[in-house]
Amino acid sequence: MRILQVVHGFPPAANGGTEVYARDLALALAKTCTDHVAVLTRHADPHARELSLRAFSTGPVQVFSVNNTFQSCESFEASYSHPAIEELAGDVLDTWKPDVIHIQHLTCLSTGIPRQAVKRGVPVVMTLNDYWLICHRGQLVDRDGQRCNGPGRDGCARCLPPGALAGSTSVRSGRWLRTMPVPGAASAVALMTRAIDAVTPRDRTCAATLARLRHMQSAAADVSLFLAPSDTLAAHFQAFGIPKDRLLRCNQGIALRSFDATARAGSRRLRLGFVGGLLPTKGANVLLDAIERLPPDSVVLDLLGNLGGYHGDTTFAEALTLSSFAKHLPHRCRWLRPISVGWRKWFATRSTGCCFRSEIRVRWPPRFNGCSTSQDSWTDSERASWGRYRSNRMRHGCERSMEGCSELTRLRVRAIKVIPGNGNPQPVAM
Repeated sequence: MRILQVVHGFPPAANGGTEVYARDLALALAKTCTDHVAVLTRHADPHARELSLRAFSTGPVQVFSVNNTFQSCESFEASYSHPAIEELAGDVLDTWKPDVIHIQHLTCLSTGIPRQAVKRGVPVVMTLNDYWLICHRGQLVDRDGQRCNGPGRDGCARCLPPGALAGSTSVRSGRWLRTMPVPGAASAVALMTRAIDAVTPRDRTCAATLARLRHMQSAAADVSLFLAPSDTLAAHFQAFGIPKDRLLRCNQGIALRSFDATARAGSRRLRLGFVGGLLPTKGANVLLDAIERLPPDSVVLDLLGNLGGYHGDTTFAEALTLSSFAKHLPHRCRWLRPISVGWRKWFATRSTGCCFRSEIRVRWPPRFNGCSTSQDSWTDSERASWGRYRSNRMRHGCERSMEGCSELTRLRVRAIKVIPGNGNPQPVAM
């Protein structure tokens, strides 16, 4: 069988949970030798032509990746329904000729991809990895961090910034201003956005979110079967309008073989590990609250994750780390900052119990904050070298990622040191 997976990102360019799961599933299916697997995905390379398509292979899996940096997106509707991306998807279908399509996510791609498959008589299966079809923020969590039930009959007035409804001329003007090497350009864009927000009626944002909801319900009609990894997801999408006979409760398959040979040592403390971004929807605060209620010195927790903002808002993560680590849990909690997938696997395979080894921490080289590309103190040549590395990695993979890069960039990439110690990671000299 020829299976085409569709997902919004794919390693090494993207390493979120859904992206890594889609890769692992594709590789597992390809190893059966009875299935041929390909992936249609998206990357964001500012140095490549917008909406260009590149092809590469990850082992036996062929990957087709659309370059979408949203430079061609000129409206709120185009952020989820993009005719040009649909056309590219149709070309991939005609070229690769799959027997079935398995969609993991359509954000950053287009909701019209299932229709392209239906036109060619190809059945579509979709895993509901989150609530994106219902909620444009993806998690049914509003801007105040509170749970909600989605647009409903009145729409989502607060969660959609009115500036998102700006016309194409305003969008192009703002994009042009951001590229200008002129002091105050970014402030001008922010001022223009606030002005649009002030004059946009509340009814218009409500109408836009309701129109999106109706569009998603229409797009869902082109999917033959939905897979829900949890009962909660299944219940929400039944309310969304998916009939029971097209909705199957199905757990995600997670490979655990890498843990089989793990040596586990005894400890007088319960050792726990949390892997994931410090986002309000991940539940790290619930775990920390529970640990705080336990007797002192009875548990130790290692968190491996970053302060990535939820739609740009890092308030939750910053409050969590400041309050929990600095005040309440300094001796029971260590924050292991974000690291590459390879090093994440290294930690996992050396874990004891269900956690990381309690004597390990990560330290970073000077002027390199975790694995992010915080470049406030970099020179122009350093920024150019880092951009060249990221572009090479997305285009050619790990093997050619260092071509043309400076020695400082090479150090940033490989200079993760794992050393004994306690407490939060601190920069150390190489």
